[in-house]
Parts: sequence; structure tokens; C-alpha cells
Amino acid sequence: MNKGQIVRMVTMIVIAVILVLSVWGYGSEIGKVINPIDYASDVNIDGADFTGVTNVLVVGTNVFVGFIMGMTYFIAIFIISLILLLPWGLVVAIKKSKIAPVELKVAIGTGIGATVLSLIMGLIGARFNGVLIVLVMALIVAIMFGLLCILPYWLAYRRCKKAEMTYES
Repeated sequence: MNKGQIVRMVTMIVIAVILVLSVWGYGSEIGKVINPIDYASDVNIDGADFTGVTNVLVVGTNVFVGFIMGMTYFIAIFIISLILLLPWGLVVAIKKSKIAPVELKVAIGTGIGATVLSLIMGLIGARFNGVLIVLVMALIVAIMFGLLCILPYWLAYRRCKKAEMTYES
């Protein structure tokens, strides 16, 4: 492998690690925002019991806060993935580099590994609360990595194979 191929693979792995750590970081914050408001135990106004109504409002507020935070996390992971992977994918696609079969295999393995590690680390960070939010964040990493990393690699590899370029070992 030549120097350019090694640099591409190392930067791809570093980007994958950053994405996994981002999902883990956001996942660890999910546990803190799942139930930000505690339930009321006794709410009496002029002798009338408003505990049930208050707890319904607490549930609604907690769900709303969780939804807003989840959407914020989704957007943040999407933007981080886009900022890191788009320039990298464009360089691979536009520069017309020679892509070795090993490079494509490493890219696919890194994508699968980043997705699985994002899911596992996110669930551990969230202490298994907010599983759906962590699952969607890992799915965002998988889709972005597939579209902006593996797809350009595959297209460049196919172009190299069609042109019958030789690979440096």
C-alpha cells in the first residue's frame, strides 16, 4: 500500500472513532434528560386534590423535553457526520485515487464496526435509557458512513477496476 492509501484509511478510522465517541457522549446525556421533572406526591389547592392533573402535566413535559432533546441529538450527530465525512468522501471520489481491494474491505469493516460500537457505547452511556434515541443515532452514523464513506470508496474501486489500474502492495 502506498502512503496515500494508508493516510486515507487512518483518517477514516479516526473519523469513525470520533463518531462513536459522539454517540457515546450524547447517549450519556440522555439518561439525565429522560425525566427532568419529578412526579408530585401531594398537590392540594383549596382543599381539592390536583395531584393527578399535576402528574399528567409532568409526564407531558418530560415527554416533550425528551422529544426535543432527541431531535437535537439527531441533528447534532447528522451535522457532525456531515462535517467529518463529506470532505473526506469528496476527496476519495474526486481525486481519482487508486483504491486497493484491501482499502474497500477496511472501509466496509470500519463502517460496520463504527455502527455496532456506536450502538453499544451509546446504550452503555445512556445506561439503557432512551434506547430508541440511541438506536436512531447509531442508524444515522450507519447511513452517513455508508453514503459518504463506503459508497465513494466502492465507486472509486469500481472505476479503478474498470480502468484495470494496478495496485501497489
